Amino acid sequence: MTPSLDNLIEQVTNQIEDSPLKNLMTSALTVTLDKQKSTLQELIDARNNGDLTNEEFELEILREKQIAEAEMLTWQISAKSEVQKIINKTFSTLVDTLV
Repeated sequence: MTPSLDNLIEQVTNQIEDSPLKNLMTSALTVTLDKQKSTLQELIDARNNGDLTNEEFELEILREKQIAEAEMLTWQISAKSEVQKIINKTFSTLVDTLV
C-alpha cells in the first residue's frame, strides 16, 4: 500500500493533541483501517491499472471513509457503555458503603 498504513496512522495521530484518548483513538483507527486494508489496496491498484476513473475512485474512497466513520462511531458507543458501567458501579459501591 502506498503510503504504508502504519505511516498514515502515525501522521494522523500526531495531529491529535496529547491526551489520554490519543492511545485509544490510535488503536481504534488502526483496527478500523486494518479491516479495510485489502479493499483500499484493491482500489488503489484498480485506479493505477486504469480499471477505475478518478471519479469512480473518489466515490469508492468516500464509501470507504463512511465505513470507517461508522466503525469509529461503534467504538465510541462501546466506550460510552463502558464508562456508564464504571460510573454505575462506582456510585453503587459508594451508596452501599455510606448506607
